[in-house]
Amino acid sequence: MNKLILLLFFLNFTISHSFQNDSSDLYVKNLFQVLDSFSKHHFIQSSQYFSDNFQKEALIKSLQNTWLYQEKKHGPFQEILYFTKKKGDNSLTLKVLVQMKNQKLALQFNFFYNAKIKSFQFIDTSEIKPPEYKTPPYVKKQKFHFELIEFGGKSSPLQAKVYLPNDTKVTNTLLFLHDFGPQNLYHKTGVNPYYRDIAEGLASNSIASFLFNKRSYIYQAQTKKALTPAWEILRDLYGAIFKIRSHPQLKNTQITLVLNGFSSYFSSYLATQKVFDQFILLNPSFRHPLYTLFEKEEFFLNNKNNSEKLLLSLHQRIENFFKSKKSLNEDFFSYPSSYFKKLTKYQPKKINSNISTEFLLLNAGEDYSQNPSDIPIFEDILETQKVTTYNFPELNHIFHVGQVLQTKQNLHTKGIVSARVILIIKNWIESKN
Repeated sequence: MNKLILLLFFLNFTISHSFQNDSSDLYVKNLFQVLDSFSKHHFIQSSQYFSDNFQKEALIKSLQNTWLYQEKKHGPFQEILYFTKKKGDNSLTLKVLVQMKNQKLALQFNFFYNAKIKSFQFIDTSEIKPPEYKTPPYVKKQKFHFELIEFGGKSSPLQAKVYLPNDTKVTNTLLFLHDFGPQNLYHKTGVNPYYRDIAEGLASNSIASFLFNKRSYIYQAQTKKALTPAWEILRDLYGAIFKIRSHPQLKNTQITLVLNGFSSYFSSYLATQKVFDQFILLNPSFRHPLYTLFEKEEFFLNNKNNSEKLLLSLHQRIENFFKSKKSLNEDFFSYPSSYFKKLTKYQPKKINSNISTEFLLLNAGEDYSQNPSDIPIFEDILETQKVTTYNFPELNHIFHVGQVLQTKQNLHTKGIVSARVILIIKNWIESKN
């Protein structure tokens, strides 16, 4: 591939500010926004993420000409495959590997301390070496294709990836929700993102899947108070349902909601809304997320220096949160306390017997978010519903964490979703037809 370089005015002045450790997500969000606006040919919007030192009209024209040339040569943008970050004293560099229709491209974005882009260039793809993706044996690429669909409002849209079987008639669609915190559409937890493995495995077996980025992965709420479960999760969920119901191939399908970890907290509330035909819960917990997040923190801090003091302090803060009737002016796990207060509205409750739906539960015995106290809560809340449960002895028998439990930031663990998981979901879904 010929290297095409675009250096947008090299800005040569010294910046006295340094990057803050907790601000790097903003650079990634801006990267995603720029690539998203490139793909939609919204070059005026793209220019907003570049330094104010650029002459605006010249910048917009340059972005437009450069990107359209790449599209003409390699086809339209499809998805981000991988990116790396390198932080300097006054700048941050993001290298990203993207898939165009006919070719992979690599780009390098250089950011100033304020998360504005000072330059970008196309680089050779050999400069970015993602861990090797393993194609699962149950994935048959010739049996499905995918579409990119925009939804979620004109001012801040999201892009969904819909896996569609090549069969003329599709009877079932899985809609995926995420665990706690910002998550990309694939829910990347290893070399093989496990939502992708599940979606492609099921699409190979005539079952469609609808995946989308969690809103907080792409956008920042305007204020801390605006960061709510409704803003981050539920509004987009209903928007996704509308897109499925208006899609010519999916409009008459049964919709199964897949809830993973934290998102299973919403399952009893969503069951009362009667908009889903059935539910799949992956490693669920119905306890308040602050408790399960604390247990995860305890797991990761185990045997580390000063961990006991840190955990005792965190535990005391959480206890004070539950004792207070008002939201405390502090954050928990990078979320404002008001977010957790608003979760009360969706607290799991026993589902009335006049509501009839079905649940498939997949539990991993050694998942750090699992707790024996979850079991009686499941049994009580889902007592009136038909529940099918499968237990796996440990986490790497259900999802791809290789042979070790991954650390917080380790996205390089090899492994694939168990074929047994694909078979269980496939058989359970087909039994509902």
